Amino acid sequence: MNSKTTDQEVLVRPRLRSATLVSATIVTVLIVAALLVLAQAPLMAVLEHTVYTHPTFSILGFVAFMALWSLTTISSIPFMLLAGSLFGPWLGALWALLGMMLGTWMTYAIGRNWSAPVSHFISRHSGLQQIRTVANVRPLLTTVIVRSLMVFPLSLLRYGLPATGIAPKPYLLGSFAAILPGVILYSGLGLLIFELIHTHRVTPRAAVAVAVAALLASGLFLVVHRLRPRTRT
Repeated sequence: MNSKTTDQEVLVRPRLRSATLVSATIVTVLIVAALLVLAQAPLMAVLEHTVYTHPTFSILGFVAFMALWSLTTISSIPFMLLAGSLFGPWLGALWALLGMMLGTWMTYAIGRNWSAPVSHFISRHSGLQQIRTVANVRPLLTTVIVRSLMVFPLSLLRYGLPATGIAPKPYLLGSFAAILPGVILYSGLGLLIFELIHTHRVTPRAAVAVAVAALLASGLFLVVHRLRPRTRT
């Protein structure tokens, strides 16, 4: 049984590496595209005018897009950069957070309703079985760690956690804790990059957003490091 499982994992690894490479390429291309958009003053002026003249449509459209994009489990960094420059660092972070949390809720619902095939997949991989064991003991901490995985296809574990029987509350709270520093950081960076390109200066609101995000990320890391399970020798 163990040798069969090992053989299956050996066969799957090249596919995982290929999927990771494709995902990294997609995210890199999107980040470069976002930076190019930020550098184009006329295009940014059109986008800002759209946000100004149609605020409700712009906000709802962005939130819906972020929710749907979250289902892919591919990094949302490029869109958070744009959100910061268009809505401002705080509102951009808020709308991105709202969309990603809606996506998180849908991810939980999908993973829970399709728990049978997900559980079968987890049972075939020893590493995933260990995650299931830890999730049963420390669901909130496990969710924070899994939600922080931005590398596809490891990020697909977000669908796997609901199949372990984890309750909605720790799943949503852990996801919120993991998402919050990133949305503030990249929204602040989006505005900061835009300002550096077009005005050659940085306003306090962009700098403060980046600083707050760095503090939140540091605090989250310390909490996870302190609460993580320790192996006994």
